[in-house]
Amino acid sequence: MSSLPASRSATPGTRACDPGLGTLAYVTKMFPRISETFVLNEVLALRRAGVPLRLYSVLPPVRDRRTHPEAEALAAETIVLPSPHGAH
Repeated sequence: MSSLPASRSATPGTRACDPGLGTLAYVTKMFPRISETFVLNEVLALRRAGVPLRLYSVLPPVRDRRTHPEAEALAAETIVLPSPHGAH
C-alpha cells in the first residue's frame, strides 16, 4: 500500500511526479563532462518524465573538450557554483 495520499499515488499509465513537491537538483563535480554519462542519462530520462530539475557543477567544464552531443543543450542551464575560496 502506498504511503502517499490517493491523489498523489502512482497508477499505471500516469506520472508519479507532482510539480508541487519541488525541484530535483543534481550537483556534480563537473558537468557536462564525458565521464558523466550516468548523470546525463538520468537527467534526460527525468526530463522526459516531466520531473523538474536543476543542474549544478562544482567546477566549470574546462578539462574535457569532448562532451556528449545530448549534454551540449544542458550546458547552458548548468549553474557553476562559486568556489568557497573565490578561485577555482
